[in-house]
Amino acid sequence: NNATEQYKALFPILLGNTSANGEARLMVLDRASDTGDDAQRIIVVEALAQGAQTRHFSRFGNAGAHGTRPSLQSWWPSRDDEIQQYCGGCVHRLAAFATGNDQPAALARKLLGFELRSLIHSGFIDIVEEVCQQLAERVEYWPEGLESLGRTIRFDADELDPQVVDRVKGLIASLKPKDFESRLRLIVTEMSWDYPDDEDLDFDVQRQRQAEDIHQLARELVEIPEDLAGHLPKLSQMPMNDAASRVPQRRTMDFGSAIAELTESPSTWFKPIVAALLATPERERDYGLLIGYVTGLVRTFPDSAEQLKRGLATTPELAPAFPSICLRIGITDADITIAAEALEAGMIHPVHLRQWTMGGQLAKHPADSVAPLLDAMLRRDGDSCLVALELMAMYSYRNTAGLENLRPQIRLALDSAAKWGLIGTAGLGIGNFDDVLLWLLKKGREDEDARAVALGLSMELANSELFDEIPRSRELVSMLLSGFPEISWPIIGEAVISSPAKAFTLKLILGEGISFGHRHRPVILSLPEETLFAWCHANPDRAPMFAAETFPCLTGYDVGNPDTGLHPVMGELIDQFGHLDDFWKAIGRNIHMGGWSGSMTTYYELYRRPLGALQDHKTPKVRTWARRIMRDLESSIQEARKDDESEGVADI
Repeated sequence: NNATEQYKALFPILLGNTSANGEARLMVLDRASDTGDDAQRIIVVEALAQGAQTRHFSRFGNAGAHGTRPSLQSWWPSRDDEIQQYCGGCVHRLAAFATGNDQPAALARKLLGFELRSLIHSGFIDIVEEVCQQLAERVEYWPEGLESLGRTIRFDADELDPQVVDRVKGLIASLKPKDFESRLRLIVTEMSWDYPDDEDLDFDVQRQRQAEDIHQLARELVEIPEDLAGHLPKLSQMPMNDAASRVPQRRTMDFGSAIAELTESPSTWFKPIVAALLATPERERDYGLLIGYVTGLVRTFPDSAEQLKRGLATTPELAPAFPSICLRIGITDADITIAAEALEAGMIHPVHLRQWTMGGQLAKHPADSVAPLLDAMLRRDGDSCLVALELMAMYSYRNTAGLENLRPQIRLALDSAAKWGLIGTAGLGIGNFDDVLLWLLKKGREDEDARAVALGLSMELANSELFDEIPRSRELVSMLLSGFPEISWPIIGEAVISSPAKAFTLKLILGEGISFGHRHRPVILSLPEETLFAWCHANPDRAPMFAAETFPCLTGYDVGNPDTGLHPVMGELIDQFGHLDDFWKAIGRNIHMGGWSGSMTTYYELYRRPLGALQDHKTPKVRTWARRIMRDLESSIQEARKDDESEGVADI
């Protein structure tokens, strides 16, 4: 149920869901705080944060609705001292929680820090100073407070009294970490994206400043080796985030590079870093420090860096760092071979090689160097195949020349994607791999590899109930129908005839319902007309109905276009199959399928003239059905007008 949110909704200073005043609310929160249950204390912290808010109040409904009785009236503070007492009371209670060491304390520091900026804006600088002093004395590290105060300086200084700005700067100075451990957390482990938060710097200047501060901290610690060694274990472990999962540290790579640039010998810190990493549980290891250290050695000890890099690839516990190091210092042909061998040996996971999609480095190598790696990945398993598709797509990005020598890998990729069940559930749009397939299909039906890919895609399209409907996949299908109808349509058409479920899925892919006033070109229009009509005549029980439901009825769906008429293909279908009863039912489903923006009368009116003309058709049964469908259309228009009148919708 929603009991927790309902409870928290009692405490905002404005629009709270209770008529109780601030004093009564604080009394309730104090009683709720008197518990050893962390789950309850967390709820109290969240409720206090509601009371500490000074902006952006909203509520659905009234404070309290009980049948026909009048709703409650929310308490509305009438004097400044009531606002100060209640809001300040919530802030001070949050601060009391924040000085602890448990989970409620961590949440309190986060929520209180988030509110500092709005509190200052609302004139509560005195209260902010009090709680910041309280936390500065008892908490060594409060990044949320620093970030909020910093943003106040960066974004709000022009709106605040200069004295208030000076006071905020003083608070920032008092909260900045002094000891190495806190500075490492702030600068290396979880540096904010806006660091330094209290200065409005150009992006390049900001990046330079970040690098300088990281380098300065590394210099200070290198001069005290025992202190640096003591911090290595924490720098080698991924910390927990708010979602109770582990995430990589933000700037350990840069910190490791800085250490490498300051060392007098490659082995000085390589062995301690490796030892700290190996002492960390496998699933918690953060390889950033090791990656940064080895790449940092390239400037001063290039031979040693290359030797260490290759050594990592053959060490099971350290091999995951190998792809990142290669990417940072430049991938070589030898690296590609080593990566393939490490993958085969199970020393690295395919996900580690996903990094090689960045930077365009892999594309600098000849196809014969890349092919063995792709072969190994495509044959390994589904996860590896997905990464291989991304690598292949990025290898050819804006440069398809290299694909000529990767034709076997393209065919293998399609076979492997089908084998591992990736087509449909994950789609072939991953990493723009569809561009690779399109490149090969555009070679035409005279190309053996293109025909093989067309056959494979057609079989997957016919057999899958989940073929991805993203635009790129639709482009693939369009190419299949227009360029390879003799290969694709016997397979796709048979799927339509054999299974209603597959016919429904293929209708969604091949056709396209009206969506909010516009319609794109349906894929089925790519199929040659002679192929379509031959199929319909060969399968008169189902094929004409599928076509009638999938092809567009009209030449367009622009309300303002007076020339809108019956689509030529639909007209020919009516001429040849309009005598079939089920055919007109399919036409009706086509008309009523999809969505529309505005009044439905404008939509139905589009059909009045094109379908009305069929009442004079040469075929008696077509004339009969045309009159019937026109009566249904008129009825739909009248119903739509009634809906418009009841809902106040105007025709557009």
